[in-house]
Amino acid sequence: MPGGRDATSADKLIALALTRTGDAERRTALPSSGDWRTAMGDVFDIPTNAFSRAERELLWRTAVSQHEARAS
Repeated sequence: MPGGRDATSADKLIALALTRTGDAERRTALPSSGDWRTAMGDVFDIPTNAFSRAERELLWRTAVSQHEARAS
């Protein structure tokens, strides 16, 4: 579970849900692989080019599976 923090808030990514906590909690759904990869780069500074295409696809499939398991 990637996570980030600053002086007043923290971010965590669980499956397809990005949650920012601080004064109030804000949850954002990441329904597409593009949204998910953008969050990994913009929020957690994990560049998508750090992974091969096959690795990115595996990470996405894993996140979707985890999301589906949490929803059921």
